[in-house]
Amino acid sequence: MQVILEHLYVNRELHHVIFESICEKYDLTITEIMILLLLDHEQIDTAKDIAMRFKIAKSHLSTSIRNLEDKGYIYGEYVGKDHRTIHLHLCENASEVVNESSKTYHNFFNVLVKGFDEDEKVQALNYLQRMIENANAFLNE
Repeated sequence: MQVILEHLYVNRELHHVIFESICEKYDLTITEIMILLLLDHEQIDTAKDIAMRFKIAKSHLSTSIRNLEDKGYIYGEYVGKDHRTIHLHLCENASEVVNESSKTYHNFFNVLVKGFDEDEKVQALNYLQRMIENANAFLNE
């Protein structure tokens, strides 16, 4: 059981160390980088969905979104006649930071699975996905 707690703290520190140079280079927070990666790789494009995915307060998220808009990395638009929800999109200006962040994210994963064969890597990802689903189910009860 202790390994789970250790895993949480070690991963948080590793995540910080690996992403620190990108955060400094682009003057972004880790949350802002994760938002860019999420918009690039997932089918999520609203602040509400991002907040639910990251389990962060909308107020914290809105600050990050505003910073990304101010830096020209994202923009929001209404889709159709529904003006209650703003859909977020990446700007061309974000491509460099997104590409570099994607490479760094893969580096993070490779550090975690160093010495794993391909089957073990797939298995580890499957276990992590199931753990996330279990945690989300518990939190949403």
